[in-house]
Amino acid sequence: GVARQFFEGGIFWHKVLSPSYWEIRIKDVLVKKPGQTGVLRLNVCDDLKGCKAAIDTGTSLITGPSTSIKKLLKHVSVEEDCSNQKVLPSVGFEIDDVVYWLAGPDYTLTVEDSAENMYGQPQVFCIGGFRDLDIPPERGPLWIP
Repeated sequence: GVARQFFEGGIFWHKVLSPSYWEIRIKDVLVKKPGQTGVLRLNVCDDLKGCKAAIDTGTSLITGPSTSIKKLLKHVSVEEDCSNQKVLPSVGFEIDDVVYWLAGPDYTLTVEDSAENMYGQPQVFCIGGFRDLDIPPERGPLWIP
């Protein structure tokens, strides 16, 4: 069943390609820059087959093939001091006909260091949550969003 009191919005169902690995297909990865109306398709997935993706709710990072992540990171540059976290572009994963958008704070990790800055406060810095991971065939290439 669905406990609707725990979420807002709609529920979308997608075909699972491999139930043992919760594997689905991504059509493409998209980037939408703040203040712009257009959406940039990165064209990182095959037009007919898409990209394989394994849904993993237990990870903090989003991984993908190195060539795809390199292309994405040309549009997403996280400042270590967190100054641009709220103005980063949105990144979308298109699955079937639904795009799941992540805003900058959704795909950055804010880390608090135990060392203190010159004001005696903990040091805080940000890192991007996209990492390259080249999984060899038969299982890959594979995204893990």
